[in-house]
Amino acid sequence: MKVIESTDDVANEDLGRFYARWKNLSRQGRALPHPEQVTGAFLGDICGYCKVSKPLSDPFDVEYLYLGPAVKKLYSNPIENVRLSAIFDPWIRKIVTQTYQLSIDEKAAVYDKKGISTIIGSIGYEYLILPFSNAGDGVDLFVTCVFPLGEKIETSAAWEEAVANTPWLNAQKNTQYMELKKIAYVSGFSMFIL
Repeated sequence: MKVIESTDDVANEDLGRFYARWKNLSRQGRALPHPEQVTGAFLGDICGYCKVSKPLSDPFDVEYLYLGPAVKKLYSNPIENVRLSAIFDPWIRKIVTQTYQLSIDEKAAVYDKKGISTIIGSIGYEYLILPFSNAGDGVDLFVTCVFPLGEKIETSAAWEEAVANTPWLNAQKNTQYMELKKIAYVSGFSMFIL
């Protein structure tokens, strides 16, 4: 994960254009644009790949408020009005939390590309997190755009099937699953969607 400083930092052209739209939003002297600027016109043709969430504090968490139709397909259960802490296991929650926290700490957009190797080939996602602020001095809302890498994984069922048919990722077939998750984490690969 990295803080974005220019469109050159974003590999995906659609996400790069989305970042540029965010950078061009009026800030009226503030570091971040106001949440009222999250409109259909702003989201544009990638709206279906976006989700809107808000940070919560004490303890830190993220509540998902809206998911576009393409993003909904990536989850096996509905997650609107659900907190991050309720949908991810602790290992994944830590990574996802760190990504959102980086956006808050830096008051900046964050981009990353995550993938894993499965029996059907490499699968994964790339995402862009854009922060918004009511008062300009903190983050009150996120818009996250998530694109599956490749065309093989567009639904949670396809993801689950790829993992289930890959012995080195299937916990029931491979007792070293947790060790592989640690190795994947250290090498920058993970199996989660922000």
